[in-house]
Amino acid sequence: MESSSLEGRLLEPVQSLRVHKRTVIRVAAYDCENNCRLLTDLRPEKPPAISGQVVFIHGLITHSYDIRRLVKAIRKDGTNKVLITAITTKNRHIKKGEENFALELYNLFHSLYFHHNWIPVAADHQDCTKSHRHRPQRRGCITWVAWIPLEGLEGMPLTYIPPAGNGSSESELQRLASFLNRPTEDVCRNMQKLGGTRQNVYIDFIDGQYAVCLDRLLPKMLSMSMANSCLVYSFGVNDDWSFDDALHGRGCEVHSFDPSSGGPSHKRGLRHWFHAWGLGTRTNALKPEWKMLTYAQIRQKLGHEGRPVDVLKLDMEGSEWSFLESTLMDHPSMLDAVDQLIMEIHPEGFEGMQARVIRQRSLLLHHLEKRGFTLFKSRVNVNGPNLRSFDFSNRLNETQGHFMYELSFIKI
Repeated sequence: MESSSLEGRLLEPVQSLRVHKRTVIRVAAYDCENNCRLLTDLRPEKPPAISGQVVFIHGLITHSYDIRRLVKAIRKDGTNKVLITAITTKNRHIKKGEENFALELYNLFHSLYFHHNWIPVAADHQDCTKSHRHRPQRRGCITWVAWIPLEGLEGMPLTYIPPAGNGSSESELQRLASFLNRPTEDVCRNMQKLGGTRQNVYIDFIDGQYAVCLDRLLPKMLSMSMANSCLVYSFGVNDDWSFDDALHGRGCEVHSFDPSSGGPSHKRGLRHWFHAWGLGTRTNALKPEWKMLTYAQIRQKLGHEGRPVDVLKLDMEGSEWSFLESTLMDHPSMLDAVDQLIMEIHPEGFEGMQARVIRQRSLLLHHLEKRGFTLFKSRVNVNGPNLRSFDFSNRLNETQGHFMYELSFIKI
């Protein structure tokens, strides 16, 4: 199918709109039939503003970062009607050892949807068979997607995520793996691992250890003022106090929570308190003897309403998903006062790795990004597999009973 007919098909959803101006951009040295505005130097911090009722962006998958920057530069002044992306991929673009070039496409397309509020309305592809991709004279597989802008969605909860690929469990796991295995480490200049105990001298893994960003935390640790000191909430102790003690030893006020310990609430140190409470979306307990409080109730009970929480740590054996879902969907502003979110995600709640469940977990993680949190460190717990594989159908079988990652987010 020729490019012009493809573009025409993608414009069908907006045929009734009067389009007076089209802007066509190619990223770097990609040939879109000498019909493009060439942007080869995107080194400036901010690309020039882009206007046009229909904006075509042609580029290679290897230039996905620059494509994101161009999309961000599109001026949303009420005149934009359609964005069309044409992304080309060849087999030589797949680096040795990478999972699949489709992951990079997922990253790009979901960035447009989640971060820039463009929603896909039509899609097509050209020359995407295996034989086409291997022929050197071919220009590669081209994935065309037409998008329209959705205005006024900033700060709104995400209630929908498009299916990944063909919507299968394998495709959904690919998308989740892409998120978990690609943290943005350069957003934190001073990262430190705190706490933990080595369980096996033959394995380079320390359980209970978490990565913390000290960029904004260190000045509070060194502050002599009680009012300006750092505040830490740690949900899930399980008799391992090493992480909580490490932050307390560096000058933070620490509150540890765990209803399963069996002990009463008490003061552990100068500015370290243990509370025999559990964090729940409702006040009913998993066990009758447990005292459960919502996050808002805990903040109120401790007199911390309006006070920033520098580190919120969740290690709750699968209950982190229900907390995230309840908070992000019903009370997203509750996380506005949190600077760093550190959590261990567990297999509980994945319900046999069904596609709809994996998709919902991906939605929650992307929603965290939309609330301003950036993943700066991701670590696989040795008790579960690393979701980095060419064969995600086999990986699904491996993850049925084990699936644990330790994630560190920071507010940007």
